[in-house]
Amino acid sequence: SVLRAGVTSRDPHRSFSVPCQRFVSLRHAPGTVLSGCALVLSQPKSRSDKAQRQMLLRVAALLAAVAAKLPWQNTDSPRAAARRAFSTLQDGWSATYVPSKNASFIPRTKASETWFSVVAATDAEELRLLPHLLKHYAWIPPSRFVVVLHAPKRTATYREMAHHVEAFGAMGHVRWASPYSGAHKEAVRRFAFARLLQSKQMKFGDWVVHADSDEFVVFPDRSFEEVLSRAGKADVVGGMWTDRVADQGALAPIPEQDLWEAFPLNCAFRRKPKVVAYKLPRLVTDGAHAPLGKDAVFASDRGIVYHFKWHSHVLERLKERVEVKKRPRQFGGRGKQGAAHLVEALRAYLVDHDGICVSCKDMRAVCCRAPCDVDSLRPYEAFLRTDPSKPHYFAFGILLLLCGCCYAYLRRRAA
Repeated sequence: SVLRAGVTSRDPHRSFSVPCQRFVSLRHAPGTVLSGCALVLSQPKSRSDKAQRQMLLRVAALLAAVAAKLPWQNTDSPRAAARRAFSTLQDGWSATYVPSKNASFIPRTKASETWFSVVAATDAEELRLLPHLLKHYAWIPPSRFVVVLHAPKRTATYREMAHHVEAFGAMGHVRWASPYSGAHKEAVRRFAFARLLQSKQMKFGDWVVHADSDEFVVFPDRSFEEVLSRAGKADVVGGMWTDRVADQGALAPIPEQDLWEAFPLNCAFRRKPKVVAYKLPRLVTDGAHAPLGKDAVFASDRGIVYHFKWHSHVLERLKERVEVKKRPRQFGGRGKQGAAHLVEALRAYLVDHDGICVSCKDMRAVCCRAPCDVDSLRPYEAFLRTDPSKPHYFAFGILLLLCGCCYAYLRRRAA
């Protein structure tokens, strides 16, 4: 009854004497609606108008609630509206979905489909690496690519990489604008998955091929499609890291032509397991080194994850990683600050040797020229943990001293 009676101000542009069904068609800004209510409420009233004032306050609250749901920014283009609709800021990270202009989505079928998820930095070397990555995983339809570009700033390199992704045929990409963090990286991936699941483009039961921009998965005996088709009840496909290094261990730039010939050495710096594919709703841990949950079923096939990390831009990337390691909680991580000096020592090693000293004595049987059996290589993770100060020896000495004091105290009491 209050809405049908209405409240009319003297300004014809602030008229509220409209029936309830016309509130949906209001196109005034929320500030105009509330200012009209404030104009009426500010007029002098007697004590007998207390009930009427309460009534008007309820009308103002209802108008504000309706006004907040109206599409006030109808002048925006559909592209800008979509970007605004899928923007988010949570837990210290921010990501925005940027749709492509002319991409066409292939309608999905009822059968399980395969998606490709990748996170890429936006620097010069990643720009050169991106075409090789898209070509390697081209067996997946471009409309099934979930691409995340880490771009805190809208640089020219970011715009060029976004153009490459759009020209390839991807439906769009997610721009990750917050500082780098391993924990945030997986959160941004899941943000992209949630958007696709909500729009019913992606469904539970679909396979997700999981990789970073410098990871190229290869199976020795069969193709990736055959591995997924014969997985059966398995919901996880695993792999093992193998680093690719240039001749003489040099930090070479990414070439435009044959990437495999430019980095011909297989090295076992860190033979660490890696999840290369999983079936939704299965997810993986930060870094994708293990699946979440204890009931995961691994496929019998195991891939080789060729890691093209040791290129000319690795020194700059390690410098940025030091800042993340020094302040892990600020960047969403859960690590300790002590890991920063390990990254600094690794960067100093690369600078001193002008790359990786593959001919040194401690590198024997660690690297071999492809093609070779990578399982026969000797893992040498100590290369990634170069630490000339060796602070753990000091801690071990203190522990021995405490044990000796406790032993002497117990012997004295027993006597």
